[in-house]
Amino acid sequence: TALMSSMALANFVGMEYEAVAETANGTTYRVYATFDNPTDELVAVYALETAPMVVGVSTSFYQDAVGAVLAQTINPAFFGAFPSLQYDSWFTIGSEDSNGTSDVQQVGMDEYFAAFENGGGFTVDTFIGGSWFLLPNQSPDAEAGADGRVLIGQFTTDGVVNLTMNFQWDDEATNTFQAAGVSIMFPEVPVPGCTNPNADNYNDLANEDDGSCTFGGGLSTGLSYDVVSSDPLGTGETTYRIYANFSSNDVEVTAMYGTDTEPWILDGDAPFYQDALGGDFGGSINPLFFASFPTLEYDTWWTIGAQPGDADGLNSAFDPALTSFADWNSGGDFVVNTFIGGSIFVVPGANGQGNPINGRVLLGQVTTSGTTNATINLQFRDANQDSFYASGMTLTFPVAGAGCNDPTACNYDENAEGDADCIFPAEFYDCEGCINDTDGDGVCDELEVLGCTDNAACNFDINATEDDGSCQSLDACGVCGGDNSSCSGCTNPAADNYDETALFDDGSCIISGCTNPAADNYDPAANSDDGSCIISGCTN
Repeated sequence: TALMSSMALANFVGMEYEAVAETANGTTYRVYATFDNPTDELVAVYALETAPMVVGVSTSFYQDAVGAVLAQTINPAFFGAFPSLQYDSWFTIGSEDSNGTSDVQQVGMDEYFAAFENGGGFTVDTFIGGSWFLLPNQSPDAEAGADGRVLIGQFTTDGVVNLTMNFQWDDEATNTFQAAGVSIMFPEVPVPGCTNPNADNYNDLANEDDGSCTFGGGLSTGLSYDVVSSDPLGTGETTYRIYANFSSNDVEVTAMYGTDTEPWILDGDAPFYQDALGGDFGGSINPLFFASFPTLEYDTWWTIGAQPGDADGLNSAFDPALTSFADWNSGGDFVVNTFIGGSIFVVPGANGQGNPINGRVLLGQVTTSGTTNATINLQFRDANQDSFYASGMTLTFPVAGAGCNDPTACNYDENAEGDADCIFPAEFYDCEGCINDTDGDGVCDELEVLGCTDNAACNFDINATEDDGSCQSLDACGVCGGDNSSCSGCTNPAADNYDETALFDDGSCIISGCTNPAADNYDPAANSDDGSCIISGCTN
């Protein structure tokens, strides 16, 4: 599995990861910095106050008892005697063990590496910062090479890892480049939900569409399909019918359309069957011919509600530049994606073909031996004749044996013929999202990280997902959460203990002198009698 965080800068691409092992200690991942140019050389991974480095984990990192924080000090000859050593967590630049060519050094990382070796994460965001690095042109392992990757770390954990890194690298001409704030999180936790931005219930946190999208105030509930016939032509094809689903029968589909911003697409990895006597639209096919021409029944076509033999009243209008039907009729993909676009439509209220039957309106029939992907846009109206649009709806027909027919899975499909593609929720999730999410922020309670989430605070924690009220501000002395005491003192220049660096007077000034009002040399400013008082008079 690979996840890439992209950043267009010189030849730098981003970061990616791969899972390399599963053991009792967790999953072992390797993380790489990726480049377009094979001669690019990574020379440093660094952190500054203005470019923090974050190594976070929701549980802990596995650290082997005989492991090390830098890969170059791990000798693979010991793997036989200490098998778990090969799953140790470590950092590097290029080399995976002591057999490599990288001599990685570090500066400013001692306390952070210590936290890492104890199984924890860390954040480096100080003025001095820190880094691990190597001298340029000294290690072939640090070059991107043919696969465009430079290894930067190995992490074994049963949790979720989030990294934010900053990189410095040289190109072949020894020009130096930097990329800051490059982030990656793994493994990707499935968050089921509606991923269509045009839907009523679009969930921007969802990364896995669960078919729950609704449109028009919940009236349109997406697309579905039925298997009409398996291998009707004797050549391995399957005939499907595509439907638009509605929560009420009291609606009417009036148009199916496509434009450059809302394309209408039907594509697949195998040709679509188009009968020699077939038509573009279901209502134009006469079922009386099925007996004489049996394959005609399995032709591929579009419609709005009408089946072969129905009077559909269907109209169409398409950009003359489009070859949608010509391509489709030759077995290819159907694509409507120009500015003018195209549509098929009925006159609203003219007939009942666009009204749902048992909550569904037939949109088309497809015969193919492969997997088909549909992207469909509809216009429909409700009982009050108000118009709505359901755009960007998608549907994929599974190949034989694919899909998920396990009712306990998040993507259960009663039409599926197998369970090869079943998706089950990750730990702390059900098919709707987090099982426990008290604050509704999309982060499960068990995965919340407490800390200061105010980025204006001096103790802002980039890893924190839940504010714990610990945010602080700088006092006038520049101390985070301070009370100004570090820059307080005596501000009176006449005082014995005058502090020229003090910004605030703390009442500690000492002015020595005579404090006796009866004395000749009484000093009203003095607050500390120094025994110097003189009282004149006859002492005989």
